[in-house]
Amino acid sequence: MTVPDIVDMHSILPLTRVLDPDVRAAAHAVLARLGHPAPVAPIFDVAAAHRLDDGELVRRLDTVHTIGRDMLVAELGRRKLPAARPAIVAACHTAIAAASTGERVFEHDRRLLEAALPILARSPDADVGAVVDRMAQHPNGALQKLAKKWHHLRHDDEEIN
Repeated sequence: MTVPDIVDMHSILPLTRVLDPDVRAAAHAVLARLGHPAPVAPIFDVAAAHRLDDGELVRRLDTVHTIGRDMLVAELGRRKLPAARPAIVAACHTAIAAASTGERVFEHDRRLLEAALPILARSPDADVGAVVDRMAQHPNGALQKLAKKWHHLRHDDEEIN
């Protein structure tokens, strides 16, 4: 049996976006061996996200093949840019779409959703409701837990206000 027979490229690609550099390097090596090399994803930490101007920050969030999208979301939340909401909502939908059934989501997608939920909870609308409903109805238990967390955030906000 050869590597292409036992490895699905789409299962390996998200591993090129994890924080662990050894895992990223191994994933890139497997993809190259499969004949589908992936570009190295740009990495954003708090400082790198902070240095971006508003437009570049939103543009980078729209790029799925990026490490540290949660840092970009957090920076957008800190800046309170209303124009960034569609990009945050879209990033959430992308993370939800990547989740399989079961109890796990990729760590980078979980961090993105956890960063986005408090920001989106500030002013919920139909788009935010669609994100939360999609998480709540997804067969993935981790997403269902995040949907419950969002409801707790909203409940806490309503009690304060």
